[in-house]
Amino acid sequence: MMTEQAKAGVDQLLSRALLSSVGAADDPATSVHIVAGTPDFPETNVVVLTISSYLVKLMVMIYFTPEQATLDAVAETANLCCGVLNRDLGAFFPHIGMSTPNILYKQSALHVRSLPYSHLQHFSVDTASGRQIHASLCVFAYDVIDFTVEQDQQPEETGELELF
Repeated sequence: MMTEQAKAGVDQLLSRALLSSVGAADDPATSVHIVAGTPDFPETNVVVLTISSYLVKLMVMIYFTPEQATLDAVAETANLCCGVLNRDLGAFFPHIGMSTPNILYKQSALHVRSLPYSHLQHFSVDTASGRQIHASLCVFAYDVIDFTVEQDQQPEETGELELF
């Protein structure tokens, strides 16, 4: 079971992760919106990554069409996004780990709707370049999950690559 504030927290953390990996988080032209209902995104494929600990498992699905970008670029973007989410969730869940990206047809990802999830949310990212990216988050809670993400809490800075 997840509390409403925990659901809002994972939504907020994934939104931040999408902004930092897909666009520029400080660019007002890039924005993330929650998509209501059960959307049928137009993309044909999906990159799936899981983040899990003893208490919770999250599946992040980022939709794409192979003609739009190379598989490596899409997988790397998904990996960056989930890396940010994984790092931020580490503040709330000990022993958290992340899988490698898996590429599937979109129809495979639709199966998640029939699973006993605790939280399912869909997102749309509008980028500064005018591109739209879609993502879904599915959370499975194995215990009572309750935490709060402060609205003004900034993500932890990651180490920048330094050249000496």
